[in-house]
Amino acid sequence: MVRISRSSVVAALAVGLVLALFFAGGTPSSALPLGQRVLHRDYALLPYIEQDNLFALTLVRKLSGAMLLVDSTDGTAQRTTPLGFQYPTGSTWGSYTSSADRHAYGAFSRTGTIRIVDLGDLSVPGPLAPAVLDSIELGAGFNPASTRMGIIAVLIGLVTEQVPAVFFVEDGQTVVLAFDGTEFRPVGLMEDDGIWFFL
Repeated sequence: MVRISRSSVVAALAVGLVLALFFAGGTPSSALPLGQRVLHRDYALLPYIEQDNLFALTLVRKLSGAMLLVDSTDGTAQRTTPLGFQYPTGSTWGSYTSSADRHAYGAFSRTGTIRIVDLGDLSVPGPLAPAVLDSIELGAGFNPASTRMGIIAVLIGLVTEQVPAVFFVEDGQTVVLAFDGTEFRPVGLMEDDGIWFFL
């Protein structure tokens, strides 16, 4: 007998909804000003931000190389936010998450570089004020398409804190870096407890 867990059904429904929205459209390239190009579109159920809301996040590069985030959720107008940095031409990826304090984070990667940005609370109306938290330079073994943002529990002293973390593959190995309040540093995992710690 094959057992299918409730979480598997929910995940399958979420994937189906994402695909339906993707094929229904988002920010088509033809709707952008001349010279802007959609680089990456992501439909994300961001944790802690009204779980039922599906945020459409689109990464756009202007001809100048300036990076923009176009975001919207059901029933709201699209909002365009300059991310505060430039990437030259070439493939670029974006990954997003949010924390219990309702801050959304994005990791934007291309060959040799990951920039991690605090996007603020996407569910609050008005302009975003993104802040670059860190810029990580990586070597030839880095796979930019593998970059993912997440929130992990890190042991600091005798307590755990929820912090943003970035996961990526370098030289065939998965690397995890977590934010210590100043920069992203390597962490290790206490497998029995599922808790991370700074190395």
